[in-house]
Amino acid sequence: MPSVYPRCLPAAAFGAVLCLSGTSALAAAKPETPSFAKAIDGFASYDAQDTCDPTAKPGTVAFKDLILKTYSVTGDYGITRSCSVGSTSEHKEGRAWDWKVNFYNATQKDIAQTVINWLLAKDEHGNACALARRTGMMYFIWNKQIWGSYRSPNASCSTAGWKGYTGSNPHTDHVHFSWGWPGAKKQTTFWTAPLPSNKKPKGYLDGANCKRVWGWAQDADAPKKSIDVHLYFGGPAGNAKAKGVPITADIKRDDLCAAIGSCNHGYEVASPLSLHDGKAHAVHAYGIDSAGGANAELSKSPGTLQCTPQVPEGVKRHVVDGTSFKAWGFSYFWDVMPLGDPALEAITAGTAFPKDPLLVRVTGGKETWLIDGDVRRAVSADAFVTWDLDASAVVDWASADLDSFPVGSPLRDRPFLVQGSGAEVYLIDDDTRLNSGGAGGAGGLGAAGQWGSGGALGSETGGQGSGQTSRTLGAGEEGCACRTSGTAPSLPAAWLLLAGLVPLVRRRRRR
Repeated sequence: MPSVYPRCLPAAAFGAVLCLSGTSALAAAKPETPSFAKAIDGFASYDAQDTCDPTAKPGTVAFKDLILKTYSVTGDYGITRSCSVGSTSEHKEGRAWDWKVNFYNATQKDIAQTVINWLLAKDEHGNACALARRTGMMYFIWNKQIWGSYRSPNASCSTAGWKGYTGSNPHTDHVHFSWGWPGAKKQTTFWTAPLPSNKKPKGYLDGANCKRVWGWAQDADAPKKSIDVHLYFGGPAGNAKAKGVPITADIKRDDLCAAIGSCNHGYEVASPLSLHDGKAHAVHAYGIDSAGGANAELSKSPGTLQCTPQVPEGVKRHVVDGTSFKAWGFSYFWDVMPLGDPALEAITAGTAFPKDPLLVRVTGGKETWLIDGDVRRAVSADAFVTWDLDASAVVDWASADLDSFPVGSPLRDRPFLVQGSGAEVYLIDDDTRLNSGGAGGAGGLGAAGQWGSGGALGSETGGQGSGQTSRTLGAGEEGCACRTSGTAPSLPAAWLLLAGLVPLVRRRRRR
């Protein structure tokens, strides 16, 4: 699984550090599940097809309907099969189902694994492979592996129940399920236990603009609890091209207190800079049920994000290769804005950006500095958070050693990168060379290229379209002048269009 990286908005802007965890893929929701007492069905024994009765049995149909209702992007390859076709198969007795799901599609692979994990997980009572037993599952086959309930009917079933499958069909385009007769007849506890009364989450996608994407979500079954929201940029959930971002709707909003009876249900996230390309991008928002029930697309979703690129004043500093990009924790999705080549060429070049962060402080001191070429740059507490710098990497220096580096401009409140049609990626930054003049920035439209020489962008912090970490602007940059392609410098307020808000979640380290 890819790493998860937090990106945060400094406290100076809102009085508290606000953070977002982003990841390149979202875990699929689990099917709706009843509540159970401790008593549980036994493990289904192996009972191969020995009659001809190709009519779909009720438990098989109910399981199929549950899965397809939960995962609409998957499909149905059928339950029954003629008794004259092929060899022994529970399809000929209506107690097998082929679930159309593709191992080579990342979204569908995740869905299939979610269902398998759901079936084989231990329940709250300590029952191993609980839902496989409660549905009467006899075996299933997926990606050249077969799991059998009869192979290890004990606490080791979730692992020892597996073995390699050597049949002619590798089962990479579907999962085959076969049931024992009680499960096929819908006589097991999964079907006899009542489903809990569960209401879908509710809420709104209030808006999506060049500053932020925001709204609120609440689970009526747990009205005081802050729930997760999944945002998808570029398409709905299940679209392989959409970027999925999980956030927590836990921001206090005074307007919600009376309206829904609880306050901490807001969510906000910055507009991803990679989507500031002048094109229209769909934004979908889903409330995630806190009890594992059905999720719900929020009201006014999908929205549309359409932003003209703007670049802050500064010089362009080359990020030398993919290793450096990764060392700094940059994200193509959140941090890199596409520019037309003429606009990129118009920005004055500065020195290359340091290959990795060298953070220092005087022994026993509190102030942290970034060594950037010939100068030292102050790193504020806010910038430390928004750049996701590693506190454990700060090294102690003698005062004399630190004083030998002149003081340069402070590290900007957030990283802002640009890329034209070529390989190079640049950070827009202050000119840190001693006695240098200033330089202006310009924006424009253009295609974004892959990384070229020096490193390949192919991971969470170094892959086009794979990075899912969020960046936002700090309050200290609100007065920065900006340009759009072919225009004079904008008013300071234009820079505010790039300011973003992100929700408060627990911060997770990338190192």
